Amino acid sequence: MTDSHSSTSVLTPLPEAIASYYETEDVVTGNWWNRSITRQIRFSSEDYEEFSKKFQRMADELVLWQNQYKRKAKVLELSIFVHPWILKRILQQFNAQFTVGHGYGDFSQKGTIRLHLHDAFDSVGTHYLLYQNGKKPQNDKK
Repeated sequence: MTDSHSSTSVLTPLPEAIASYYETEDVVTGNWWNRSITRQIRFSSEDYEEFSKKFQRMADELVLWQNQYKRKAKVLELSIFVHPWILKRILQQFNAQFTVGHGYGDFSQKGTIRLHLHDAFDSVGTHYLLYQNGKKPQNDKK
């Protein structure tokens, strides 16, 4: 006996391989007296290992950026495109404790950090306010 109504399950296709990129841009706002520099960093990662390398690159560049602009370096905006199965680990990395001298850790103690995580299934993604003037906001999801 065969059933004329065979059940078929619809599987969500896996996303395509992510094209690797890493871009930075400094945006200057304000006049001469109250100038502020926002560092915008956009990158993609195929897996957590690639993310870790780019995170370290970002941290190293933040040391140079802070040395160059001093107190004018006020805001870090990150937009990261990754596969959805590593989103949680990435968010944990951004919220981890860092040793003194770590570029990201040092900046998080004084600056504002906004994070935008998105993936192939959710191109809008989620925005997080991780730090506001060196302090963790009460509700870090924005």
